[in-house]
Amino acid sequence: MDIKQLSGPILVVEDFPNILELLEVALKFMGYPVVTATNGMEALEKIDRQLPSLVVSDILMPKLDGYALGHRLRMNPRTRHIPMIFLSATYVTPEDQAFALSLGGARFIEKPVDTGQFLDMVE
Repeated sequence: MDIKQLSGPILVVEDFPNILELLEVALKFMGYPVVTATNGMEALEKIDRQLPSLVVSDILMPKLDGYALGHRLRMNPRTRHIPMIFLSATYVTPEDQAFALSLGGARFIEKPVDTGQFLDMVE
């Protein structure tokens, strides 16, 4: 992806600090602008301030989980076009993955995250 074509940063939503930092560092290393949030409510606040080009979200989080975040983004005409990548260590059955994709997820990644595979998906 040509970074210059991005309309906004990549928003990474993850409640585990070490995973959040891993994803943020990997994306920044590749030259992507990154914004982070630790739950879905915080993500919505950041999205209100600046629309991201991509949302990478964990599913199981406090306050507002990734499924609910995806649903809210798809229901809002202003945000329904934003692609999402879902991450999860808990919700990994084929049904869980299908549900995530039905909410508009472009991709689904099981944790632990393989950073090479992750960066390929982002690109």
